[in-house]
Amino acid sequence: MKDLNLVPKSYYINIKRKQRRLYYILFGLIYLALIAFLTVTPVLTKKNLIEKLNLLEDNANEATLKMQRMVQLDYIKELVDMRELEAVRLSHHGVNLLTILEKIELNMPERMVVLNFKTSNTTENDVEIMLTGSAASENDIAAFISRLRKEGYFSGADIVSVSKVSVNSSENKKESDTIKEGLSTKFNCFFDIKVYIKAGK
Repeated sequence: MKDLNLVPKSYYINIKRKQRRLYYILFGLIYLALIAFLTVTPVLTKKNLIEKLNLLEDNANEATLKMQRMVQLDYIKELVDMRELEAVRLSHHGVNLLTILEKIELNMPERMVVLNFKTSNTTENDVEIMLTGSAASENDIAAFISRLRKEGYFSGADIVSVSKVSVNSSENKKESDTIKEGLSTKFNCFFDIKVYIKAGK
């Protein structure tokens, strides 16, 4: 009997070879895609985690800054309340708080700041005021004392204490450290000075 299959056998063989080659190519592409996925995924995951970590750090820093500002504002409010109380006390002795502040500011060296003051040992004739502050050097403190003594408004001025402490030091922390840490590191001499005023001035 005659073979009616007119398609040569080589044709089928070529088709199978092409199919096999196509399968190999597809398998290779899938394998490469899998390798690329396994390689890129950890990198993207790491990048995403780093971005989240940076975001968390930024949020933490912002929260810390807000807390520091709140502490500073609370301390400033406390100072304002103390000033008002001191103003009332001084007014009973005929002394004007604004005049005192003006005289202190006029005689204060540029590299100095007064953080606090309060009245002490007040009598009918004399008013004592304790000044607490920070200066760049002991020379600035000495100059301040000299100017206060020469100022006609004050009847005298004495240094109670002087200490050298870095504002960034963790030792010898005081109540006003939050404010002090906001000062320049050059302001590392802290002082207590008593000034005397005649009542009624």
